[in-house]
Amino acid sequence: MKLNIALAASTAVLATASFAAGPGYLGELDNTSIDIGNTHGSRSTPFNGAFTDVYTFDLVDPGLIKGGLHSTAGLPFGIKNFNATISGGSLITPEVFERDERTYAINFFLDNLTSGHYTLTVTGSVFGGKGSYGGDISAVTAPVPEPESLALALAGVGVIVSLSSRRRTQA
Repeated sequence: MKLNIALAASTAVLATASFAAGPGYLGELDNTSIDIGNTHGSRSTPFNGAFTDVYTFDLVDPGLIKGGLHSTAGLPFGIKNFNATISGGSLITPEVFERDERTYAINFFLDNLTSGHYTLTVTGSVFGGKGSYGGDISAVTAPVPEPESLALALAGVGVIVSLSSRRRTQA
């Protein structure tokens, strides 16, 4: 019985914990924010060298993409030459965002984007055996009204205009 309670408690904790999505397909972004991040190397398995992490996602409706990435500064290990590139969709050329040397953060903001498939590529070089970064990406979109909704709205405006013109002729 105690084992079942412990299992249920651990499952509940894991289900509510927030995990950053690693490289890969993030799904459809539509007024949502997703935590992203990755770690390269560890004490038991050191890694030194260049890395490229690719995140792909679909922007459901026209809108904007914003977010940021951060890495730790001032340690004997970490990431240098840290930058991010967003491409695809309505972007004619990829947009490159470099790390702010004071904060070790990358912030990005792109607006007036059409719906489509986009790619966020994070690159850098790990030194000291390990390095990690984290952050988020979010989309703010405005859905395009369906033709039926637009027709209904125009019909409503037409009714209001006709009622107001009748009241003017009766007065």
